[in-house]
Amino acid sequence: MKSIYIAIFALCLTSLFGCAVTPSPPLVSSTIHRTDQILGRSIQDRPISATTLTDTTATSPDTVLLVCGIHGNEAAATPAFWRLIGFLEQNPALLKDRSVIIVPALNPDGIAAKQRFNANGIDLNRNFGANNRKNSNRYGREALSEPESQILHDLILNAKPDRIIMMHQPLKCIDYDGPAQPLAEHMGKFTSLPVKKLGSRPGSLGSWAGNDLNIPIITFELHRDANSIPSIDIWDRYIDSILAAITFPDDPTITTTGK
Repeated sequence: MKSIYIAIFALCLTSLFGCAVTPSPPLVSSTIHRTDQILGRSIQDRPISATTLTDTTATSPDTVLLVCGIHGNEAAATPAFWRLIGFLEQNPALLKDRSVIIVPALNPDGIAAKQRFNANGIDLNRNFGANNRKNSNRYGREALSEPESQILHDLILNAKPDRIIMMHQPLKCIDYDGPAQPLAEHMGKFTSLPVKKLGSRPGSLGSWAGNDLNIPIITFELHRDANSIPSIDIWDRYIDSILAAITFPDDPTITTTGK
């Protein structure tokens, strides 16, 4: 069954990025359990997948949720997230007492069309039922009107992550909502991006999960040129900061640059 899911993910990446994808190398640690699942489907029936890596020796693992591609034209980190799955499998020490959930492409229709919105023209990062929500044609006439935002909403309520990292572009900073300033400052030690508090947007994931549910959430804003540089450069520039979010409050112990 697992091999079927891996094949599905490879086909998904091929359709999104126009190239063949090699599945991650086999798991090298018997203490790490990997679960691949299809969370649901987009407006245009594309699968939205998640991979969870969990330390089976942990009785109450620290859970980190990583999400990319909620805006379709801000998915420069999506290939790095697929790479991260295999990297974590090969470096299980990073997962000690932890569970990491990775959603590489939340808005696959927007990614395919290279547009911010989903196929219904809705900004998914304004579609959550936050206290500051505003209904509109662009944000959705009601909260969670879109399957993609509903999928992420349900995942957060079910998984109850201890912190959330959302990848965005192009404001080149580490923004945060909820009680996430210590996490933001910790991640900032491993990247040139400055820590900035940009303010919570109406109906955003930061407003709902961060301010309303009190989950530390980071909006990790890549540079403006992120869409035009090779994916390996995205990895080299930013992955140490992402690993710092996973191992928080500890420093990551593995150097990744150039790998």
